[in-house]
Amino acid sequence: MLIYGECQPCGGASAATYVYWIMKHLGHSNVSLMDGGIDEWVKAGKPTAAEAAHLLPANYTPSLKQDLLASYPFVRSGEAQIIDARGEAEFELDPSPPA
Repeated sequence: MLIYGECQPCGGASAATYVYWIMKHLGHSNVSLMDGGIDEWVKAGKPTAAEAAHLLPANYTPSLKQDLLASYPFVRSGEAQIIDARGEAEFELDPSPPA
C-alpha cells in the first residue's frame, strides 16, 4: 500500500503521515509513505491511472499492533523517547492556555 498526500494550504506534511501510522497500527506490514508527492512519482515515470480500480468486496479484520502506541504509564515511566517535531515558529507561540 502506497500512501501520499500534501497539505494544500501549507505545502507541507499532510494527513498521509497519520494514515500511514494508522494502517501500521491496524496491522498492515506492507505500507509505504511516498516521499516527494505525486509530481515526483509521475516525473520518475511510475504508473498512474485516470480511473478508479474496481476491487472485489472483502471482509477485513484488523490485527492491532499495540506496541505502536505509547500508553500513559509507559510515557510516565521515563522509558519513552519523546521527540518534539514542531517548527521554530511554533515554539514562539504564546504558551498560555486560553481563558
